[in-house]
Amino acid sequence: KFVDYLTLFECNSKQYSKKINNNLEKQKNFQIIRKKLMLVKLIIFSLIALQATLATKGQFAVSCGTGQCSDVCFLPQTCSWSGQGSSCTVSDCSCATTSNLTDSYCQSCQGSQYFATVDKTKCVQVGSTCMRNDKWTDTDCQICWKDNTSKASSDKSVCSNAYSFSKIISIQLLILLVLILIC
Repeated sequence: KFVDYLTLFECNSKQYSKKINNNLEKQKNFQIIRKKLMLVKLIIFSLIALQATLATKGQFAVSCGTGQCSDVCFLPQTCSWSGQGSSCTVSDCSCATTSNLTDSYCQSCQGSQYFATVDKTKCVQVGSTCMRNDKWTDTDCQICWKDNTSKASSDKSVCSNAYSFSKIISIQLLILLVLILIC
């Protein structure tokens, strides 16, 4: 009988050891999961803080002439002005997407030398508004039209795409050459 008790004790000891090991393993897994949850919480908090930081107010006041800014200075639809009278700043510069940008938005959020591109998708630093009718330079044409081949006309009144023009000439010459070879 003593041997039976000893065998029973050994079996119980092994089972108890397994239970202890299982509990220790569960505790380790719990600690790992707890650390991962803390990391997830930290990431979420950081993202919230980052969003609050990026949702910045316009840094530069824009003068809109006479009247209230909202009446005379246009902004993308999701944006609004803060301030009184004709000197205002954009309430939240993260309001704009990459469409329908205006010179007023660009100047309030990025500075007085920033203007909306011709397609109104980007704020760029140029000498004057991209919506002008004169005083174009080759560089301003390329920046405002987002095209490295744009050039200012000789009288500086318009921008033209030199690449497209030369491409059209090349195609016309190619067609002419084909017609000559056919005949």
